[in-house]
Amino acid sequence: MLIRVRGGAAGIKEYLESGHKDGRDYDREQLDERVILSGDLELTDTVIGVMDKEGERYLHITLAFKEDELNPEILQAITDEFKDFAMAAYDSDEYNIYAEAHLPKLKSYVNQKTGEFVERKPHIHIVIPEHNLLSGQNLNPFGRVEQQTKFLEAFQEHINNKYGLASPKDNRRVDFSDESAVISRYKGDYFKGASGEAKQRILDAMIDGDVRDYAKFRALVAGQGELKVRNQGKATEYLNLKLDGATKGINLKEYVFSRGFVELPASEKRAKLAATFVKEYVEASSQRPTDEDISGRLQEWQNVRAREVKYINSGNRKLYLAFKDSDQEARRAILNERAANFYNKHRALEEKRSHAEQRNHAQQRSLEQRGKPYEYIQHTATEKPNLGLSRVRAGSDLRNLSECHLATIGGRRSKGVLQIDARSSRYSSDRVRREPTDAGRNRGSEGRVAAQQPKRDGRASDTVAEQLAAEQRERKGRAAGNDRSEFTTIKRTLEGARLLAILSQTHGVIPEKYEVSKGKDGSDRIRCGNRNLNVSDFLTQEMRLPWAEAAKVLREAHAAQVSQEPTQQRQALRRELWEAYRQSLPEQAKQKAQEWEAQKASESRRRAEVRAKYQTERRGIQNDRSSTPVDRKAALSIVSMGRVAADAALREKVAEERQQLRAKYAKPGHERYRDYLADRANQGDTAALAELRRQRTTAVTQHGPNTIEGMGKPKKAEDRELAPVLAYTVDRSGNVTYYADQEKRRAVLIDSGHRVTVADSKDSKAVEAGLRLAVQKFGPNIKLEGSEEFKRQVIEAALKTGVRVEFSNDGMNAELHHRRAEREEAQQRGKAFIESQRRAEAVPVENTQEKGQERAQGAEQSAPRQTAREQLEEGIKRIEQMQQETEPEAEKPKKDRGMGR
Repeated sequence: MLIRVRGGAAGIKEYLESGHKDGRDYDREQLDERVILSGDLELTDTVIGVMDKEGERYLHITLAFKEDELNPEILQAITDEFKDFAMAAYDSDEYNIYAEAHLPKLKSYVNQKTGEFVERKPHIHIVIPEHNLLSGQNLNPFGRVEQQTKFLEAFQEHINNKYGLASPKDNRRVDFSDESAVISRYKGDYFKGASGEAKQRILDAMIDGDVRDYAKFRALVAGQGELKVRNQGKATEYLNLKLDGATKGINLKEYVFSRGFVELPASEKRAKLAATFVKEYVEASSQRPTDEDISGRLQEWQNVRAREVKYINSGNRKLYLAFKDSDQEARRAILNERAANFYNKHRALEEKRSHAEQRNHAQQRSLEQRGKPYEYIQHTATEKPNLGLSRVRAGSDLRNLSECHLATIGGRRSKGVLQIDARSSRYSSDRVRREPTDAGRNRGSEGRVAAQQPKRDGRASDTVAEQLAAEQRERKGRAAGNDRSEFTTIKRTLEGARLLAILSQTHGVIPEKYEVSKGKDGSDRIRCGNRNLNVSDFLTQEMRLPWAEAAKVLREAHAAQVSQEPTQQRQALRRELWEAYRQSLPEQAKQKAQEWEAQKASESRRRAEVRAKYQTERRGIQNDRSSTPVDRKAALSIVSMGRVAADAALREKVAEERQQLRAKYAKPGHERYRDYLADRANQGDTAALAELRRQRTTAVTQHGPNTIEGMGKPKKAEDRELAPVLAYTVDRSGNVTYYADQEKRRAVLIDSGHRVTVADSKDSKAVEAGLRLAVQKFGPNIKLEGSEEFKRQVIEAALKTGVRVEFSNDGMNAELHHRRAEREEAQQRGKAFIESQRRAEAVPVENTQEKGQERAQGAEQSAPRQTAREQLEEGIKRIEQMQQETEPEAEKPKKDRGMGR
């Protein structure tokens, strides 16, 4: 586990719910199962929102894990222990806290900005508003976080030892990041932000120059600009580089710039940096003992340091100096005295506020019973108002929320109150309007109904109680679904390897992490560490998919298996194509700007045309003295209405055009990349076509019933993927459609990579072209699917062309061999007959051939331009030529057997 403490001002609720992040094209529903561990997100967001302070308003703590799976019970225990550790100096009614775990449904993804592969692991988010609910003062349990590093690390290692978790001490940042993302890159691209390029340059120079001496490394860095050493002589020493012309320096704090890394041999540096993520399943190990140093630091935090941060770091310089000069016993005495004074003061004030609230509630109920308008009740106490949520301060997890109804807005001079509906956790801040009692009741009722409607993840609200209820509903739904005969059959027959391959495309699963074996009942099991799961449990327990989603995946995977659809694992991006795509992005941005400028210019021009037309017609009517005033008035009205109609039509057209333009540039990054590959493939780039097919995320589309497939692996001939004689288009799935007549867009063949589909099986030339292309791609062993007429046509094409082919159907092979034998026999008889005629007539063969050639030349001179059929025939010749070029000499058909063309 790795702990990271950060601060924030706003937006944590939206981030936890939506999951939006730069470089990532997925929302939270696609990314994770959210498990609520403590508190109420709505209420925590309310507390943050009403705080009267600028800048940082809450702490955001992340607990990240390297393990692939941790059960919710362990995550709950770790959260509870962290809460006790962090809030050691506070009573439970002084703070609000919220925590949720994210259990990945999407196991990995490609960052669309950097192209890096990011593997996702379980992690916990903890949010603590920086406001003391009892005193109304600022709350920050860690003060300056960098001064508490040794205590945070002590807790971190204590938890790692207690639960057998991987430690960042053993997994430096090249392997273990703060997001628990183990990253595989094509080079050491570990740096983000504006300084990333400079850091990458230094790292490359260190590795390429085989720098192993730290003094030489410092000299290398000094050659880049002005060098300073921070924390010199300390364990936290690091270099600071100020580039020429820069306004501030760059801190080289990363592990790859540490002495330990620099002094490694170049081979070990490259091994650490270039190593792909470890393709093994990581799970918690056995408990390890916690050493005395860690235990001592935790006791020091619990007994002294946590309370010191709370009571001594208050800006009282005299108190701070007295505390600093005291021994341990005197320090404890000072802290005890400060704590007693704090609670004596604020508990007394709290009691006064509680009595005042009770009186206010009684007055309000009395007014409501008498049907009088709702009145806002103000606290009359003279002390500073408090943000404390009355009688829920045990509300670190807010289980007593039902007792809460009113709370003041802390630190503000306004006279409003914050209403919190106990049953729905909905709230509103209303400072001006007074409403009748009945209307107020109705509004609250509507709020409760709306809040009780479940979210997409099955909870009505983000609370611990709703989390438990949602889990119970999910268990019932899963049990009911698993008992159905449909899923009993699927669990028994679905191949585990196929499911992993599909999930690698849709959910970023890394199949190499898992092992497929057989259970006692003969069904496939997928090993996840020490768990052996059937295909259904793998989806719900390992992938954390809700049953409704898991059932859909099972059905689709089983249907693909029954129809024998080929599946393939997700492939790594081809680096050179991705880099070319990234280099094209500035040009795309320029093109987008140009298209928007052109759109705006077009809109202005058309609006001006409408206006000019109206003005011309209007002047014409006004200047027409041959018509009466009444006629002119009517004509002006008609022209004005025409202007209104033209403006309305133009607005509608412009809105449609703008929407199309927005949609064109609003696609997620991975879809834009596929569009880029498709564009390059349409320009004849066979490497882009191959990459489109490698990255295909769906099963190969079957475009028609008449298809030809290879029985083995396709030949590796990417430079021959396209037949350039025929017109073609490539779609985003890598399907190539060939046309015999581009103007009429009459499709002839569709090459999907794994199969060739004949679009028009009635055309013998199209069937011939399909057969030649399939044999050229897959070799002679092919499988046909389609009508009996289509199969007959293929046999005829094989006989006509002499292409060596072997069908998967024994009956078709027998028919082909029989027809070939008949054809050879007929050819032999024909040859004998022609020979006998030649002898009888004594006509020289040469003269006959010459006359035939003369006739052919004359016909060629008078022939019109190529027809669609002639284009197709030329395409067939080109495919035949490609086939002959790639076919081994021993496999070419022998002409003396009647198989040559």
